[in-house]
Amino acid sequence: MAALPRPRSTDGLYEKLVNSLGGIVWEADPRTFQFSFVSPQAEAILGYPVAEWLSDGQFWRRHTHPDDVDWCTAFCVDATAHGRDHQFEYRMIAADGRVVWLRDVVTLTIDEHAEPRLRGIMLDVTERKHAEEELRRSEARYRSLVTATSQSIWTADAQGKAYQDAPWWRALSGQAIEEIADDGWLDVVHPEDRERVRRSWNQSVTNGIPYTEEYRIRPRHGAERIVTVSGVPVRDDSGQIVEWIGTYSDVTEHRETSAKLAQAQKMESLGRLAGGVAHDFNNLLTVISGYGDFLVTDREPDDPVRQDAEEIRKAAARAALLTQQLLAFSRKQMRAPELIELNPRVGEASNMLERLIGENIELVLELSPAAGTVMVDLSQIDQLLMNLVVNARDAMPDGGVVVIRTDRVVIADHDSPLPRGDWTTLVVSDTGIGMSAEVRARAFEPFFTTKQTGCGTGLGLSTVYGIVRQSGGHVTLESESGRGTVVTVSLPRVGSAAEKQAAPSPEAGNTGSETILLVEDEDGVRRLAREALERQGYRLLTAASADDALELVRTEGEHIDLVLTDVVMPGKSGAELVELLTKERPELRVLYMSGYTDDAILRHGVLEAGVNFIQKPFAPSDLARKVRDVLDRSPVTS
Repeated sequence: MAALPRPRSTDGLYEKLVNSLGGIVWEADPRTFQFSFVSPQAEAILGYPVAEWLSDGQFWRRHTHPDDVDWCTAFCVDATAHGRDHQFEYRMIAADGRVVWLRDVVTLTIDEHAEPRLRGIMLDVTERKHAEEELRRSEARYRSLVTATSQSIWTADAQGKAYQDAPWWRALSGQAIEEIADDGWLDVVHPEDRERVRRSWNQSVTNGIPYTEEYRIRPRHGAERIVTVSGVPVRDDSGQIVEWIGTYSDVTEHRETSAKLAQAQKMESLGRLAGGVAHDFNNLLTVISGYGDFLVTDREPDDPVRQDAEEIRKAAARAALLTQQLLAFSRKQMRAPELIELNPRVGEASNMLERLIGENIELVLELSPAAGTVMVDLSQIDQLLMNLVVNARDAMPDGGVVVIRTDRVVIADHDSPLPRGDWTTLVVSDTGIGMSAEVRARAFEPFFTTKQTGCGTGLGLSTVYGIVRQSGGHVTLESESGRGTVVTVSLPRVGSAAEKQAAPSPEAGNTGSETILLVEDEDGVRRLAREALERQGYRLLTAASADDALELVRTEGEHIDLVLTDVVMPGKSGAELVELLTKERPELRVLYMSGYTDDAILRHGVLEAGVNFIQKPFAPSDLARKVRDVLDRSPVTS
């Protein structure tokens, strides 16, 4: 095979020209791909000696990348068969194992013997290929990021005029493409936010500074949304702004959730604050109401001092109810169920309820004698009534009528929503604005409210639902827009006053001679409880702390029938004291008392619901009755 011809008149010049080129100049037989000439750059680019290129008839095929050799061969054969010059890019494996990208520019020539020859130049394009690949990967990552993100991309020209279609924004706002252009996107911004947003955007464009704003929009269709928008200027090499690019996202649900969380945290903080205040307040009320009870008991009915004491006792009772109302919105209640005549309880609560609803709303009581008695927590009944009546009041801004109705319902078949049995019903109805089907379906959800921000927590009906279910009952709601609301609470009926034996007088039946260990760190409460129980005949051992009580038990060494202990005290808690005492005296009966809210009691280790417990403030007669009740039961270890 003839070598690549060189012009004789310029001997040496041709060789210098070939060697100066940055690529591999070559000549080969198009039928066998046997190289007949290869320039010295071949060794610099791929690392193989020129002699190896020329001596190995299969050199090109052997060192072309396995994924490229077949299609490259076919491409060259086809181009040669059709007499075509051609160029293509492929990979070869260098002597050191590197993959080198080559751009091969090939010319088909005929030599002086009329034989076809392939002549070409292989240019190393590896760096360009790597850059292109990195660009492709970068674009792919960008597309994946845009697709995956909850945000959408927007662009604007150097003057801040929107010019690119934004499908996400169109879907959110309901604007057409042509409406978004220029400043058209501002049309759906909430009127109260629009001027602020316009001013902020213009300031960013004028000064070339990043832009970030959160504002409300009013879509053409659908509810108001909240969006967060950010943008930065894109500059050319000279520093001139050529366009703006940014993101926007719908943060409505996030903001609503954050607001609910903040409200819940505020309620929790208020509840904790109220709990600490209530502890001291309830201790004071226990002393005030207790000694007021003593004065009433010790004086004749016509004694002026007794009448004054009655007022003291009533005021203390109102203060205790106020404390319960303050705590009701936030605390998890430890139930202390007892037999309650529903009608008298509703009647007693009506005075407080009338003050809640105001003068433009009439409160009507329709209390059936058949309603009977239910087993519920007294404070929970008050809370339930308060929540239902307040909801009714809020549904009648222009006034109306609230009716509280009690009755008895006996279910004998399986078609009723209520299970079979004897039920006492408490119905609260109003003549207010009512509820739509959508609102009615969510009425019992925690934090759901249709009231304006700051006017409701959304916990009223959910609290009612929790109380009723906790008491073994059922609650239903009937309402239509413009036709008022009826909430029906059904509780298991226990009986009625007429069906029970006459209740003993407050002082009768609560006496005893047992020995009681009284543990209370508040001096006033300790003295009151001691006097209340000693009046009933009990023998009292008193201590101001758990450690004092343990020392007293060790030194006295006598039989103790009941431990009456505060829950939260300096040092050991009441629960820790009981745990130590019952290890040696498992038959010991226990009654806990506390002025703390129930969640605080649970945090200090008092057992599950169902323990013997009396909430401060309590009347001396209530304490005596509770002590007698616990002593008459079988021992319950803690």
